[in-house]
Amino acid sequence: MKIAKLVFFVFFLLTSVSSFSQKIIIDYFVDYEIETKNKKDTITIGFSKNGDYLYTDSDALVKSFQRSVFKRRNTSFKNSEMHIVFDIKKQFVYFLMTFDKNEFFMKMNVNDFIPSAKDKSPFDGITKFIFEKTEDNILIENKDYNIHQLYPDSEPEEKIKIAYSKEMKFNNSILLNSIYKMMSGSNTSEDIKIPKINGVILYLASKNKTILKAIKTNSNPKTLDINFSYKITE
Repeated sequence: MKIAKLVFFVFFLLTSVSSFSQKIIIDYFVDYEIETKNKKDTITIGFSKNGDYLYTDSDALVKSFQRSVFKRRNTSFKNSEMHIVFDIKKQFVYFLMTFDKNEFFMKMNVNDFIPSAKDKSPFDGITKFIFEKTEDNILIENKDYNIHQLYPDSEPEEKIKIAYSKEMKFNNSILLNSIYKMMSGSNTSEDIKIPKINGVILYLASKNKTILKAIKTNSNPKTLDINFSYKITE
């Protein structure tokens, strides 16, 4: 019996196992029209209502990734897929791409890929973001949505126009806090006040151009089953 236990222990030490498994519910999906390099593309983004996750399997991202990474002319991208999940609170990205005979899975800490803020943060001088209602509306899927303005207190001329759905709940404060932490290098968001915007954003624009606009919404939830593992035995 002791020999059997010893053999099992040695075998365990010589075996390397790495795995990741998680189920995520995406509650809403929104198709957005975006402008890139003087042309319009469509991207689909999924939202979890608790504000924890963003998801996309956009064809536009697949094509962009293929063009920038894979240069061989004879590479086949038929039936290719790409899935990206952003864990907002933990600031991790889960990436899966398959094409031809290739399959990629990556779990990445976003902070390891963002350049250090060093001496200056893009949030220097900002103590809070102001979120205010305007008199303007925008029509999306035959429904009027009120347009708000979001801007930092130190730069009131840098206004971003936002319209969001109150019916499609999504805690944008969690996302804004996460972006602030990533860009500033701070581990806390207590030093800047971020407004509560509880709803999926349907329209986003700067003073000069539309950044994105929803053209279709879908409130049918889907469950993502992320499962990856490998085992190396000597």
